[in-house]
Amino acid sequence: MQLPTLLLLLGLHGGRAKQFTVSNVAPRLDAATGKILELGDGSIAKFGDTFYLYGVQYVCTPSPRTTPAGLPSCPVKDRRIWANMSLGVASSSDMVNWQLESYDIVPEMHDADTRWPATKYAWFMPTITRNATHYALWYYIDMYARGVAVSESPTGPFKIVHDSVPNLQLGSDFFFWTGSDGRTYMKHNGGCGQGIKPPHKGSGVCVARLAPNMTDIDATSPLLDAPGEGGGIFERDGRWYIMQGHGCCFCWAGDDAQLWESTNGPFGPYTTQNDIIHCNSTNHYAANLTCGGPGPGGPCYSAAGSQCVPGARQRGPGAQQFGVFPIPEAGNKTAFLFVGIRYGSAPDGNKCHEFQYWDTLKFDGEGHVLPMTFQDTVKLDLA
Repeated sequence: MQLPTLLLLLGLHGGRAKQFTVSNVAPRLDAATGKILELGDGSIAKFGDTFYLYGVQYVCTPSPRTTPAGLPSCPVKDRRIWANMSLGVASSSDMVNWQLESYDIVPEMHDADTRWPATKYAWFMPTITRNATHYALWYYIDMYARGVAVSESPTGPFKIVHDSVPNLQLGSDFFFWTGSDGRTYMKHNGGCGQGIKPPHKGSGVCVARLAPNMTDIDATSPLLDAPGEGGGIFERDGRWYIMQGHGCCFCWAGDDAQLWESTNGPFGPYTTQNDIIHCNSTNHYAANLTCGGPGPGGPCYSAAGSQCVPGARQRGPGAQQFGVFPIPEAGNKTAFLFVGIRYGSAPDGNKCHEFQYWDTLKFDGEGHVLPMTFQDTVKLDLA
């Protein structure tokens, strides 16, 4: 098994910075066992001196593939792979060497008397934030609710406080960013309507401001007409960015990443910018679709540099975006880490062993995000 590459250079920035190189063509491993971390989807956060990788432990069965046959979503037989899931977390001091903390950080999800028990319903998208007293883990129960659980520890166990968050419509994504004003904002799809019970899935993207308890929302933006899911929200030099893809389900070809920008704060208004992933078709269910990477799946993922679709690596990462996360770097800098899921990337072909693609976003002189290409590794100058 190919181990993640580690490059450690001492003496940068007065001997304090350490440069680490992380592989995008080999899965992350649990240092204690050498086994692949079963943490799909999910999010990354740094609390104190430690990085945490949150994700879904899927059933270890052959990874389904959404075929480009005009299907708007996964067939029912593919979606059932989402049953009997669990939520977990691993920790690291350098984003290279990971230690599994737990595959069961929300024990209640497995209880039979839980409103939507994991034996029958799909739980995924664990995304973390915090305030001064507790950590708040948000998650999505497919087609039913967005929930949130809290813990005094970043590794749990987390206790459910909302099985369905009030004043929040139903949708498949939510991503957080703490702004320069000290408040935490959430970009989500599913529409901006509030007060509808039970929640319904609408259309478009909204930005919600979290209440100080991090488990409720206390304000929301106007609707941004944007299709699909994925992406994230982040602030850089006073400018706010939203990313969004057309959406896909277990799409081995990957997805796109449209950008919107606001110079008027997190609630906008936002203006449309460029798509930083150049799929080879605007029909996201087209035959031979690629949105980058070494290729659309299978043996194309087996080694760095291989290509099954000519020019695919120049189009983008071949992953579905799962947010942008702040990574503190040397010199009081912040890396804006793009995280995407490379469906079909598992060395053994099993859904439980698919892993994330990471790369730092690059910006031009005017502050716009530059187009992405597939990178075999990503280098981080960690403080």
